[in-house]
Amino acid sequence: MLKKVFRLLCPFVLLIAALAVAVGCNSETAPGSETGSETNHETESETLDVIPPEDLVLRYEVVEREGIIPMYDWYRIKQRSFDGKGVVHWSNTLAERLNVNWINVFPSGKYKTKNEDAPGAFLLDVDRIIEYTAYGLKESHEKGIRVITSAPMVEMFDKTWIDYGYDPDLYKVYTVNGKPIEPNDRGISYACNNNALFQEILFSYTEKVAKAGFDGCLYDGFSYSHPEGYYCQCPYCKALWKEYSLKTFGKEIAMPVRPLNMEDTELGRAYLLFRLDLQAKLYEKLRAIGKQYVPHFEVYMNTAMHDLGLAYYYMNGIDVSSSEFKHAMGRDSALFLYELHNSLTDQTLVSFVNLYTEQIEHQNQYYTSMAEAFATGNAMCHGEVSRTKEQGFYLNDTATGFGRILTEHKEAFTKTASAASTAVLYSWQDTDYMQIQTLDYLYSVGGTNIRETFDQCSARRVSVYLAREGIPFRYITAETNPTLEELLQVKVIILPELKLLDKELEETLLAYVKAGGELILTGTSFATHYLEDNGYVMHKRDYDVLEAWTGTPYRTAAADASFTVENGKIHVCKKYEVLARDKSEKDSKATDAFLAVLSKAGAGRQVIIESQLSEGYVETTLRTNAYGTNFYLHLIHNNTSESYQTTPYDVSLAIPEEATVTDVSVCSPYYEDKEASLTWEVKDGRLLLHGDFHLYSMVTVTLTYVP
Repeated sequence: MLKKVFRLLCPFVLLIAALAVAVGCNSETAPGSETGSETNHETESETLDVIPPEDLVLRYEVVEREGIIPMYDWYRIKQRSFDGKGVVHWSNTLAERLNVNWINVFPSGKYKTKNEDAPGAFLLDVDRIIEYTAYGLKESHEKGIRVITSAPMVEMFDKTWIDYGYDPDLYKVYTVNGKPIEPNDRGISYACNNNALFQEILFSYTEKVAKAGFDGCLYDGFSYSHPEGYYCQCPYCKALWKEYSLKTFGKEIAMPVRPLNMEDTELGRAYLLFRLDLQAKLYEKLRAIGKQYVPHFEVYMNTAMHDLGLAYYYMNGIDVSSSEFKHAMGRDSALFLYELHNSLTDQTLVSFVNLYTEQIEHQNQYYTSMAEAFATGNAMCHGEVSRTKEQGFYLNDTATGFGRILTEHKEAFTKTASAASTAVLYSWQDTDYMQIQTLDYLYSVGGTNIRETFDQCSARRVSVYLAREGIPFRYITAETNPTLEELLQVKVIILPELKLLDKELEETLLAYVKAGGELILTGTSFATHYLEDNGYVMHKRDYDVLEAWTGTPYRTAAADASFTVENGKIHVCKKYEVLARDKSEKDSKATDAFLAVLSKAGAGRQVIIESQLSEGYVETTLRTNAYGTNFYLHLIHNNTSESYQTTPYDVSLAIPEEATVTDVSVCSPYYEDKEASLTWEVKDGRLLLHGDFHLYSMVTVTLTYVP
């Protein structure tokens, strides 16, 4: 279900705000007549002709989200047993203590007639799984908890399949040599999702778990996490490609067996669409099977939000995913994942980390990642409840604290829209075709893969630089064909190294500038190419877009040029970043020139972190209710060391000219036994905040509007 996210009903209402976060938390008003103390608030309420509630103006379109508080329970050996009958049981008691309403279980259990593990057997032994999990599933549903099971779609353990009487070679990916892939040193090989025999197993599994009452299934295995799946040469893929190439090119074309450059060749782009289409259709079939028995049954794609072409799935109705962090968790900013998701759907993105000790270095990184998820209206699973930590680890202040504030202040997290006045224009086609360009067989060597390649996604890099400055931002996805009204929701739109620009969007962007918006164009070239509607035929423009807009070609424009076009402006910043030698996020940084153009365009004025921090940086999200009467400012202290002790700092937010601040409050998962320290005052049109906001706090700003 594609949506045009969070539409503002009044253009440029966003200019008001940098105000934000949390309903009804601990508050402490500052003394003095200039601070808006409780006494002065009452006086203002008596003297101002404020708008009564029934006359409130709808300023934002808010779509209520479900409010998922998720947990997952993988490999909790102490909570499963084999007693002749067999029980696989996750911890509903733990879930209740954390206010959890959604659990993903990985029902590995003990299989066959022996007390031993059989890796991956739950796909093959689904009847036993259903028998073993019946009690836990029934108990979860009685407590109002949804349970999502799991199914591997790529990894298969040859030994297990043989043990269950299957010939694994019949289901596998074929290498470019035309033979089934051999197991790796862990005994893992890869199934082909287009293999009709393997699909029948997936269909049967899905039907049975849906009949048993599971609320959905997390399908583990985004095909292109494994290069072999992308270039699979099995008979099924070859037959499907033959049909596709005849339809697309009017002739049969040999199936690619080597990496294709997607910028230079139609074949490379068409081949990517071929693979994406097949995967999307498979997800659609799986969801349809589940919904026959459970109307709300959902298919969760276990992937990462910035995986290759994932936006394409969303735009084709497959818009529910989970997102693994992998090794960037809590050190690199993850806000871009959620804002990309928010630009495509109203559904909740559920993220998680599944190998605590391998994927994060210390607890602060885990806490930061959880805060980023909920601060964007999405969710992250409590705990990696796995092999590396005892249960008590997940019952600390963070887990219980998040459960508490998410429950007590539900509407602040579920009935809000982004109020950020800055947007990043993201194009999945530009990212895949012009930046990633080539999917090499070796791209997953060394513990990383294409979804974690920082240097191959300019939108992600710009988002990180905004996050480090504390600037709230949202995403606009180019392929959704945003309207002028939607663009006018924000004051500033950044086009990061965008080479591929649709002609219709080109016209809409110009109209946006003429209506008063500001564009920031980064990189050494801009809008050099466009695609036809089929998504794979690309043309190089025979004109310079900036020259058409301003009279000055991009190639000759000054590195920091600015142009006025009717009521708006276009800014150029050719040198906007210094990419680290190892191309990592950690050591890459924005240039002073980019920070200057952000300030010139007004992007840096909505929220300002006024204090110098001894460690890390504070990133923010800014959200609002439908009337703009409650703004929610989420403050997340990222990239801190394990020993870091939080200290108070200052933040300021722009206030709408027509609004008066009537109350400010703060809450945090870390404030359980004590009240938060917060002082505030309004000065020169800004709300000045001072407090110990810990690693994460949500500040609620209550406003009244003068008619």
